[in-house]
Amino acid sequence: MLALIREDTALVANLGDSRCYHLHDRRFVSVSTDDTVAQHLVSAGEISSLDRDGHPMSGRLTQYVGMAPPTRPHLATVELAPHDRLLLCTDGLTHAVSDDQIGSILRDTADLDAACQSFVDASHAAGGQDNLTALVIESCRQVSV
Repeated sequence: MLALIREDTALVANLGDSRCYHLHDRRFVSVSTDDTVAQHLVSAGEISSLDRDGHPMSGRLTQYVGMAPPTRPHLATVELAPHDRLLLCTDGLTHAVSDDQIGSILRDTADLDAACQSFVDASHAAGGQDNLTALVIESCRQVSV
């Protein structure tokens, strides 16, 4: 997962099942695409996006960092307004905690460090067994005088 931020634009790239979410005006959306068999089933219309994370093939990766070429990362551009947030996280969070709960934590926790700790706590409370990395970035716009 990579986020390159310049001024009010973020370029997000991902492989595998690490994710990037964007919070803007309390609206929480995923901006990354999983490289899993389950996501391919969603894209083909065979299962719903609500069934993706609980699907038996949700952990079966189709691309990942370090695999033999050719890999093609997914790219997304995100326009950032002041106080927007980006969450970059691994599947240790998303396999244990629902998107609704992740969105609530990101919306309702003012302190960024506390939000990251809340993600870890929620994963542990849900019985999460995988390693977890979460990084929250809040955009701010410096005005030159």
